[in-house]
Amino acid sequence: MSAAVDVFAGLEGPVTITDTTLRDGLQSLPETHPLATKLAILDAIATAGLRSIEITSFMRPDRVPQLADAETLMAEARARHGDQLELRGLVANRRGLGRAIAARVDVAVVLMTLSDAYARRNQGMDSAENLRIAVDLVEAAADQGTDVDIAYSMPLFCPYEGPIAATRLQAATARLVAAGARNFTLCTSTGLENPREVCAALTLIRAEGAEEIALHLHDTNGMGLAVALAGLLSGVRRFETALGGVGGGIALPSGMPGHGNLPTEDLAHMLAEIGLGDDAAAVVAAAETVSELLGRPALGRAAQGATKAAILATTQQEIN
Repeated sequence: MSAAVDVFAGLEGPVTITDTTLRDGLQSLPETHPLATKLAILDAIATAGLRSIEITSFMRPDRVPQLADAETLMAEARARHGDQLELRGLVANRRGLGRAIAARVDVAVVLMTLSDAYARRNQGMDSAENLRIAVDLVEAAADQGTDVDIAYSMPLFCPYEGPIAATRLQAATARLVAAGARNFTLCTSTGLENPREVCAALTLIRAEGAEEIALHLHDTNGMGLAVALAGLLSGVRRFETALGGVGGGIALPSGMPGHGNLPTEDLAHMLAEIGLGDDAAAVVAAAETVSELLGRPALGRAAQGATKAAILATTQQEIN
């Protein structure tokens, strides 16, 4: 019998959580929330100690009305929090990049969809055209001195196409690295991906020259935290989630089960439990605030009281 191996030995931080409630969360909801609600969410995120936020997207307002106030939200965020927060904004073309730079984003997130079927539904183009635009944006952002992160959408599985060939991911990464891209985010876009295939994709991207690889996590199949843990053990140190598991998917089949983002509070709780983060109570409180603001239940187990501290507190009340 082989000796037991402590897979956590030597596992170190820091680990960054990028909260995407204000972008991927709100974008996926049918209703449009006012600026005051968004600012209250922003303040809750900041109060929880989270410092990296995907705050909005710079898309056509008629296409994404939920985020039509991108410039105003950015200006208010800077006025309220100065440079204490890393503010990220999604861009899809030169016009969007120009708006993002003018609004003083810290990181322009460039969308790169690897599924032809999904790219046509969501962006009106195929993957090859998306890659051409992404390369152009990487080069244009470099000319402006703006940091870029490539966000891979549908990199492993598409509900319209099925499994995505690894050669697509490999070829896209090689082309983008050649254009100057260094940071990539692998999105589990449908939440149907498993830890083993995600780790294989991380290895592939790293082999093509990526310097930093993050994971954007959805949780349709219940493997979100398993994928996060596998990512940690594979060297990932930045993860994207949303408070309360809000939002997380557009232009997807109507018959698909819930495809929300992995709840930020659950990831924060896991990191604290394994010694890679602070106590998650403040993040749980932020999830509860967002739940109240949006009128939606927080989906995270940590927000539902499934923590040691919460259980002990309930037990003590019963004893007393």
